[in-house]
Amino acid sequence: MAVLCAALGHLARTVRNHAQTALLRIGAPAVLPLCALLQSPDPEIRGRAVYVLGELADPRAAAPLCACLADDDWQLRRAAVEALGRLGGPAVESIARVLREGRGQARWWAVDGLGETGSPAAVPILCEALTDGEAVVRRQAAQAIGKLGGPQAVEALLRAARDPSPPVREMVAEALGRLEAKAALPVLIEALSDGACQVRGAAATALGRLAAAAAVAPLCHALDDEDSFVSWRAAGALTEVAGRAPTPLLRAALPSLRRLQSFLSFEGSRQRETYARAIVCIEAATVSANLPVPAATPVPDVHVLPVPGSNTEK
Repeated sequence: MAVLCAALGHLARTVRNHAQTALLRIGAPAVLPLCALLQSPDPEIRGRAVYVLGELADPRAAAPLCACLADDDWQLRRAAVEALGRLGGPAVESIARVLREGRGQARWWAVDGLGETGSPAAVPILCEALTDGEAVVRRQAAQAIGKLGGPQAVEALLRAARDPSPPVREMVAEALGRLEAKAALPVLIEALSDGACQVRGAAATALGRLAAAAAVAPLCHALDDEDSFVSWRAAGALTEVAGRAPTPLLRAALPSLRRLQSFLSFEGSRQRETYARAIVCIEAATVSANLPVPAATPVPDVHVLPVPGSNTEK
């Protein structure tokens, strides 16, 4: 065993590869010696040890792998996150300890690790991290929650939708879209008016994933956003709505889409292709409606929308 562990740092790549393969075949008896190698000054040895431990997925490696989240080598930190993800639920408590007691970037990587485990036990910890004092931790927590999902996750993301940090709000919008949370519809429509263009763009994409008829008018309006990035994302969202839940309301987007397409005359433009695809998809999805194309994109009037819970007399 000692010979194989030492061979992970051999000058010849072939020798290192054979040693790594042999340790994988040995399995559980190799776990503790490999954990000891995580203290090696040689980054090659540490990296290979992390990989093998991840493949073996032995719970005994959880705490030693968590210590690697503070390693000076970012690639090794990334590898440790992936290895912890393979351990799954048994690694959650060890990772959570790093989040609670660690410092600096180790806490950021710990949040990533929780998301990689795929364990429902990580969700409450990540929801709590959405209120962390560090914006980076909150952003990473939102991203991780988007991978795991669950009712508790959606509620926590909705509470975080007005976070003071634009990158956090952006990731919250992306996570809500990834989870296709119908309850997020009003929040995402509101986010189309956010002061940060990246948040508006993320909200547009998320609304496309919800594919709700109520999102069509706000997305049409977003086509005229002052930032071309938002217009582009709104076009992609409308394309997705046309493909998943076609409605005649989509035709209101055609004037703005054609105007935007005409602005981009250079061939091969990614944006131009997006606008062209949106036009084709919307026309194909609404051809049976046989409706005229509006002269301009309507502006949604929020003042005439019904207030939830109100008892309006007929």
